[in-house]
Amino acid sequence: MKSKLLGVLLTILIGGIFLVNAEAQEKNTVTVVVDTDLGKITIELQPGKAPKTVANFLRQSKAKAFNGTTFHRVVPGFVIQGGDPLSKDNDPSNDGTGGGTMGVEPRQLSNIKGTISMASASRTMPINSQSDAQFFINLNDNLGLDQYGFIPFGKVTAGLDIVGKIAQQARDKNDRPLKNIVINSIVVLP
Repeated sequence: MKSKLLGVLLTILIGGIFLVNAEAQEKNTVTVVVDTDLGKITIELQPGKAPKTVANFLRQSKAKAFNGTTFHRVVPGFVIQGGDPLSKDNDPSNDGTGGGTMGVEPRQLSNIKGTISMASASRTMPINSQSDAQFFINLNDNLGLDQYGFIPFGKVTAGLDIVGKIAQQARDKNDRPLKNIVINSIVVLP
């Protein structure tokens, strides 16, 4: 009788440890601050939901690859897009074409307002590769992007007003802002 009771208690204890561990992994986040000309945007990245995408974004951020890039595409009611290394030069006609590619991973989050996803590097739908540099922030719930394979990997936790301010900037017929909106830096918080 005592051994059965001990076995049950041990099972409950081990099960509880696994549950706590799973919850801790679920809440595991990394915070970055995107400093722009118009203000700061704080984003909580979720490596438990998109580990490869988050690892790439952190690697690029720590290498300062985003520093000096712009939000080169602004579509009110849809997205603001930035991070293209070619947006650092004085030729706006090549903005949106730069950066490398990386594979996709299973999507676990949806493209809802305030989430961040990597742009497509693919000509197929659903996408079979994503940009390793260009990212976008959803201005509204864009659930249609889920079916195309866009992989959210974090969410804006502060500065959604700055995201909105970027979205309101005057733009040309190609949705490029008339005045550069520069990403000064993306800092990974400890």
